Amino acid sequence: MRSMAFILWLAFIGMFAIPTKGQEPAPCRNKTNYLKQQDMQKTISLRKAFSLLQKAHHIHIVYDEALVKGKTLPSKLQVSNNLSDDLWRILRKYSLTFEVVGENTIVIMPRHQTKKGVIKGKITNEHGEGIAGAQVIIEGTTFGAAANLGGEYRIVNLPPGTYTLRTKVIGYHPKKALIQVRANKIVHKDFSLAPDVIQMDEVVVTATLNPSTRRESSIAITTKTLDQINTISPRSTADLLRVIPGFYVESSGGEVGGNLFVRGLPADGSYYYVALMEDGMPVYDAPALSFVNADIFVRVDENIERMEAVRGGNSALFGINAPGGVINFINKSGGNQLSATLKTTVGTGGLARYDFNLNGPLGNLWRFNAGGFFRYDNGVRNPGFPASKGGQIKGNLTCFFKKGYVKFYGKYLNDSNIFYLQLPFKSGRALKFVDGFPHNGTLTTFEGNGVQVPTPGAGSFTIPLGDGQKQVGGSLMAKFNFEFPDGWNLQNTIRYMSINQAWNALLPFNLVNAGDFAQNYVNRTPG
Repeated sequence: MRSMAFILWLAFIGMFAIPTKGQEPAPCRNKTNYLKQQDMQKTISLRKAFSLLQKAHHIHIVYDEALVKGKTLPSKLQVSNNLSDDLWRILRKYSLTFEVVGENTIVIMPRHQTKKGVIKGKITNEHGEGIAGAQVIIEGTTFGAAANLGGEYRIVNLPPGTYTLRTKVIGYHPKKALIQVRANKIVHKDFSLAPDVIQMDEVVVTATLNPSTRRESSIAITTKTLDQINTISPRSTADLLRVIPGFYVESSGGEVGGNLFVRGLPADGSYYYVALMEDGMPVYDAPALSFVNADIFVRVDENIERMEAVRGGNSALFGINAPGGVINFINKSGGNQLSATLKTTVGTGGLARYDFNLNGPLGNLWRFNAGGFFRYDNGVRNPGFPASKGGQIKGNLTCFFKKGYVKFYGKYLNDSNIFYLQLPFKSGRALKFVDGFPHNGTLTTFEGNGVQVPTPGAGSFTIPLGDGQKQVGGSLMAKFNFEFPDGWNLQNTIRYMSINQAWNALLPFNLVNAGDFAQNYVNRTPG
């Protein structure tokens, strides 16, 4: 009986001893679970990766659960602006592919079921730089793609067969290539495009409801690229505008303050009936206001990408004072590769000018462009002080987002230019200067610089003849562009400008004898 009681007592104690002993390895088991959790943090499931892509690209991805079960990817998943590249980077590890169904739906499927191929490559210019937005289409089909910011393209889900691939890029000659596509294979095809010298396919955005090429447009258009402008080598804005048919342009008195006349529209000078613009915004609305001509606010330099001139009555719809035409100076924007230009110009009369331009990317979504010039010149007729001195600096900054972009512009101008006026000649067939005037001289002379002119009220005014036509100031501009579905587009542009303009020159009148001139005023004096 006592033996039975002792056994029952041992059993009772054992019930508590066994669980206590069984809990001792628990810390080791928790440590193992902790290490496994750390390992799991280094990867994410394929399902999670699809979820991240859906949020980043605003799409819907459809797939069979069996295709993603147990599949993982590194947790540091990189999401770019190119959906196609992101998908291929994820799917290639598991022999999966995708197909676009509708506008925003992607279907994931095994690669062996598609039996389709892919064409990929890069489109570059003659310098090896990628051409963003370049189109690649397959003739006779609806297949095609647009190049990303680096010029890379990809056309997917192509049935096996032979295709003719063709590029379509504004400002470049198109190219074709015969491509053989095989099932479940990737064909690589790069294109290097030469610029279109004739520029008949250049898109014109000035004074048109919809951007169109010169070939498609029914109105009179003149375009000049920067390379063509440098070939012309204009000394001023007026010099450049001489290349536009139907316009008669004269430099008038110097580098700025020119006159433009439109054939068929009589005017007394200045820029009547023609509007000057920069990046689609008016430079100066009034045609002429107290010797303030529109071209005094425009300088041609290495920042300009091209000039567009649209002539005809329809241009009046797109600018004030523009029944004769609209001239738009379009500045460069930053590219996807860093590039720079430095130009030095020297000439007679002590001319020295330095131009520069720098543009490129700032990360994946930002682009910048900056440049300007500085010039020093004694002039074609040396006045005894610098005839032209100063320069300008311009820049813009562009931020791209999925459906458009925002662009900011800035410009600062600090420049002075001499204004040459008439010199007296003797009448007769032989053109001779009046005695006392040097053949190489000018009335705008250092002897007149700083002359004190009396004003009413016993005051005086000092003529800063050395400043000539001087502009100090600048402008700020912002542009917003957003693309809606079904081809709708919203664009809004705003510009603010503040410039101080001074006009200093000696205006000559009829040449008379000094004694006769003095006697005339003596006779007018009362008493």
